[in-house]
Amino acid sequence: AAGYIYDINSTASISQTLLKNNHANESALFYVRQFGNLFLEGNVITANGPNGQPFASNLITLYAVTNAANLDFFYNTIAGNTVDNHFNFYGSNAQNWVRIYNSIIYDQGDIFTISGNTTPFLRMKCNYVHETNSFPANGGSIELDYNHNLNPNFVDSANGDYHLQSQSFAKDLCNENEIQSSYPDLEGNARGYDDPISNGRGPYDAGAYEEISSDIIFKDSFE
Repeated sequence: AAGYIYDINSTASISQTLLKNNHANESALFYVRQFGNLFLEGNVITANGPNGQPFASNLITLYAVTNAANLDFFYNTIAGNTVDNHFNFYGSNAQNWVRIYNSIIYDQGDIFTISGNTTPFLRMKCNYVHETNSFPANGGSIELDYNHNLNPNFVDSANGDYHLQSQSFAKDLCNENEIQSSYPDLEGNARGYDDPISNGRGPYDAGAYEEISSDIIFKDSFE
């Protein structure tokens, strides 16, 4: 299972990275066990999937038995993977801690599968998603807010271009009232560029790219 495995008492932080072409039948990308801490910010996650079967079971698994596994997931774009579920949370006598903010998950398959006898501590806010049927019930240790089941309007997803088109409502969608970005976007642009459009909750674009469409000279990161 997994292109990357993080075990007990380990910590990994990955930002501004293309996470692509990892293959495993159980968890294609990450498998995080108890006391494992995974921080993902500003990444494009695409073309990950199975190894010898039609679909991988999961993209990211958090497995907590006696101690928590933890995930912070900010400003990432998930698209074009071949998985049944994107986030698999198993909790038995311990509670997974998860924060998913200001991201785009526009793929196929369920976003969540949750099992075990311990409900995760889950905060999922200000995201663009392709489905909500797999979402757990809001309340208790779970807070789901401002998640939009809409097409984010990528520039050319068929060819792996996950920038946002100028008319995308995922632009200027979010704020940073509850989290704070630690890095620029995938191309080095500062977060929170305020486009001349109506804001959702603030000037921060969802996903890996902070689009600067009104800056014609530098919009494609060329100088």
